[in-house]
Amino acid sequence: MKDDTIEAELDKLMGKILKDEALDPPSLDFTAGVMACIQAVKDNPTTVYEPLISKKAWGILSVGLLLVFVYLLFKEDSSTGSMWLNNFEIPQLKLPNVFVSLPIIAISDTLVYGILAFTICVYVQIFVLKKYLDRRF
Repeated sequence: MKDDTIEAELDKLMGKILKDEALDPPSLDFTAGVMACIQAVKDNPTTVYEPLISKKAWGILSVGLLLVFVYLLFKEDSSTGSMWLNNFEIPQLKLPNVFVSLPIIAISDTLVYGILAFTICVYVQIFVLKKYLDRRF
């Protein structure tokens, strides 16, 4: 209760003070000053995205890995004189055949072509929209 009376008295006092004081009109160039501040904020350069690994570095890495792979592929073993590829054995992996119990679904060529065309259109649209949005923002 005590807080309510104190707050009411402070409210009355503030009302009296604000009645006595006249409001100052804004200066004539107030809008121009605000707009200048807004323009100054807009003119700040935005941070441009720079990838951590540049395209040139990716190219060098790709060529390097390709050269290492080709070297290992065609390197002659000093003891046998044979190619590395001939000594390479791929382990055979036996998986259970789960497709035996599935029913056979006949899909027409037209449906396959339609799904393929739809997928290509979706991917093209993704790249086109990405370029559009990159230019826009």
